[in-house]
Amino acid sequence: MREKFKQKLITRCGEAESRYRRARPRSLLSCPRQAKTGGFTLLELLVVIAIIAVLAALLLPVLSRARSKARQVSCLNNLHQLQLAWLCYASDHEDRIPPNSWTDQAAWVGPMGEWAESWVLGAMAYDTSLGLDVTESTNTALLMAPGPGQIGPYTRSPGIYRCPEDRSYANIGGTCWPRVRSYSENLYMNPGDSFSDPVYNDNVFFVGTRTYGMQLFRRVGDLRLLSPAEAIVLIDEHEDTIRYARFISTVPGQLGWFSLPASRHGGLGAMSFADGHVSIRKWLDERTRVPVRRVQTYELIWQPGNADWSWFMQHVTAVITNAP
Repeated sequence: MREKFKQKLITRCGEAESRYRRARPRSLLSCPRQAKTGGFTLLELLVVIAIIAVLAALLLPVLSRARSKARQVSCLNNLHQLQLAWLCYASDHEDRIPPNSWTDQAAWVGPMGEWAESWVLGAMAYDTSLGLDVTESTNTALLMAPGPGQIGPYTRSPGIYRCPEDRSYANIGGTCWPRVRSYSENLYMNPGDSFSDPVYNDNVFFVGTRTYGMQLFRRVGDLRLLSPAEAIVLIDEHEDTIRYARFISTVPGQLGWFSLPASRHGGLGAMSFADGHVSIRKWLDERTRVPVRRVQTYELIWQPGNADWSWFMQHVTAVITNAP
């Protein structure tokens, strides 16, 4: 009897221990090892890199063109704002076109004030240019100054005087500063009276309404032979030829550019017209699309047969057939 009880007790103790072991949490050491997660192979990484490179090659030119287009639109917007200011000036001054004379150097003021009228002040120069105050090239205050003849009071920001694609600069005291103006006014738009232009060495006076048989426009109403919709007013000028406030056009017999139009928008030139609209034009002759050398040029660039020059001259002045 005692032996049976003892055996029964041992059996029950064994069952209890077995149940305890089943209910107890397993040790981390007793857990089965998880399968190791596999990483990328070298071949897979190279394939991914190649795909990214192909996508970048496809997208970067598109993004670059989009950025260039945005800058082109910004340049046209600048010209549009300046042209509206030009028209506002004329409206407030009895239809008189903003003067366009040798006044853009702020220090040049004659005893009779004849040098004091220009649509904008400040000559653009490089630090290597001779005879010019290079600090005027970086002085935004000159653009906005309310001087005689200036459209500055009609503009809201000096930033609109500079094309966003214009990378020209002046080195002053070892620091490179961006030049502040990219645009010039058509020479035939109200060149200042009572001064002799040294560009033409025979002392031609820009008085009255004609010179060399070409019409000068003193008032907006003078735009009859050349309509306002066809008459170029402001031109985006090449970095190496921009200097004074005027875009120097040649005269009959001089077959080529004196001032060069800019072609920094992918071979396109930007300009405004007297009726207020702005436009771009693709320059067809490679001689018009001159690379920037950062050397200021101020001489006739002889280019016979340049279709761009011929088109341009038809939109800056008109031939007066009965001229002396």
